[in-house]
Amino acid sequence: MGVEEPHIRKLILKQLAVWFGVPVILALILAGAFLVFLIVGFHMQIAVYIGVQRLVQQLLIVLAILGALLISYFISTWVLFNKSASA
Repeated sequence: MGVEEPHIRKLILKQLAVWFGVPVILALILAGAFLVFLIVGFHMQIAVYIGVQRLVQQLLIVLAILGALLISYFISTWVLFNKSASA
């Protein structure tokens, strides 16, 4: 429709970045606030039962898995949008 393909790809990438970025940023803010509440409120129980280091290790593993899933979903969505835009 009069728009060059490289420009379409940049627009698709920007739009997907917004659609993926806003929920991720909101989730990170809320999860960070919850973790601060959890650690401040239950520091002694965490230290006694599982240990702070173990909790941080488990949280990092979960974040890595969720990050990998989100990145793969973003890439697959971007590829599908590019294929449908060029067709």
